[in-house]
Amino acid sequence: MNIDTVYHDYAPLVSRLTRRMIRNGETARDAAQEAWVEIVRALPSFEGRSSPSTWVWSIARRTIFRYAMREKTWSTRFLREFFSAHSDDGLWDMDRIPCEDRETWVRINCSDCLSAILHCVDNETRFVYLLREMARADYAEIAEITETDEAAVRQTCLRARKKIRGFLSGECAIYNPSGTCRCKMKQPIAQVDPNFLAEQERVRSLYRKLCFLDRADAWYGNQVDYWKDLYEREAKK
Repeated sequence: MNIDTVYHDYAPLVSRLTRRMIRNGETARDAAQEAWVEIVRALPSFEGRSSPSTWVWSIARRTIFRYAMREKTWSTRFLREFFSAHSDDGLWDMDRIPCEDRETWVRINCSDCLSAILHCVDNETRFVYLLREMARADYAEIAEITETDEAAVRQTCLRARKKIRGFLSGECAIYNPSGTCRCKMKQPIAQVDPNFLAEQERVRSLYRKLCFLDRADAWYGNQVDYWKDLYEREAKK
């Protein structure tokens, strides 16, 4: 395994997962870039005793957790009250933003909201859930990465999925048109991307909401790549 393989196979996933593990964008960038440095330093010691993905995620996990531990987790009750208190912010802010900047504004706000919602579970649970939902890792690999047994991983994923999807179903008007959330992002999203809500409804019908996190993160997150500059710098050496 070499640097090119590490970058091309894992940069997008590590960047996106780090952004969902850590709410603050700058802190997430620092964590992801530190993970890159640790992985590159450890490359000469990779002996193939585990799969490349298990090896990469095991190193990334240790670094991401050092940063994630500095942030708080929130109860779903707190999140409901917070979103309700800020129910009028969306459209008010939207009117003040030039038309050409509105899509960026919507992406940033929805991305921040998604990260906040994921913080209704603890760091370990969130990491396991994201590995399964976003990185599409199987239960056995996640168990190896987190140094636990497969049955425990399955239970963790089940609990996280139930809690997060239950909150989204009850609160998020994009995830569930009947949701009670009054953040009013649904209308701004329709303004900047008229096809998104229709596409989301199609995804919901086809996959029974199983792909929401990955689909939404790809759209909201705008494909962040925290390793790009470091990789290009390394490639020039």
